[in-house]
Amino acid sequence: MRSVFIRALFCAPLIAGAFFVSLSPVWAQSLSSSISGYADTTASARADLDAPSSNTTALVSQFRNSSEGGASARTEGKAQSDYGSNKAFARANATGNSDSSFLADAEAIAISAWEDVFTINLAGMTGQAGTVEYTFDVDGSRVASGPPNFTNRQFLIRKDGSTVAQLSNAASDGSLSTGLLDIIYGTPFTLSATLRVQADAFSDEIEENAIADYFNTATLTSITHSGSDIGFESDAPYSGVAITGGVVVVPEAGTLVLLTFAATVGIFVRRRK
Repeated sequence: MRSVFIRALFCAPLIAGAFFVSLSPVWAQSLSSSISGYADTTASARADLDAPSSNTTALVSQFRNSSEGGASARTEGKAQSDYGSNKAFARANATGNSDSSFLADAEAIAISAWEDVFTINLAGMTGQAGTVEYTFDVDGSRVASGPPNFTNRQFLIRKDGSTVAQLSNAASDGSLSTGLLDIIYGTPFTLSATLRVQADAFSDEIEENAIADYFNTATLTSITHSGSDIGFESDAPYSGVAITGGVVVVPEAGTLVLLTFAATVGIFVRRRK
């Protein structure tokens, strides 16, 4: 089976906390890396990040400088994607000049995304319900020299286009699990991971900095499913990912007691008839 390739489209607004992503529909496996931003001291000296985006594992990287009237600004972005791996880096530096009244402003945004099609199988159970759980590790660094300078990091996991797990900007880095997701044996489904980082710096006098470094820290670490085998449309090796099959979910202790009680009542009722 080979699916039609449809690239994911991304919209990266230039405001803090915004994160809008339009993912490709079911039956798509894709990679996408992109950067945007600017370094600005005056309208005539503005420099934009304009490196072409990539739909392969190729690195997208660029920096730009702007200087005017003793003020300077620098923006830098890097993004790279692979199946099971998101890398994104954003840096902004700004130094204004109060004597000449020249301001400095810089922004960098980097987005890394991948989407793959998975199929979980179990002999004799095609069309029946099963489960799968994905676990990710996100552990980068964010530094800003104080307001109005800031950084932003968001990590979003979707199954068949619906969000199943995310790390908001306010959430701490660390392990992120999708929890148990329902699947149907033999029926393909998509899973995607999108990492977006942003850094903004502004200065009217002293040097200001903002850095969001998540270039080696957002990875898929494990896949646990109830089937006998799992297939990947991308044919990616998912090296370093612990893949465990045949895991059957049992009810929690409290639920098990309740089920036992219900079964006992059912038996008692039937015996009295």
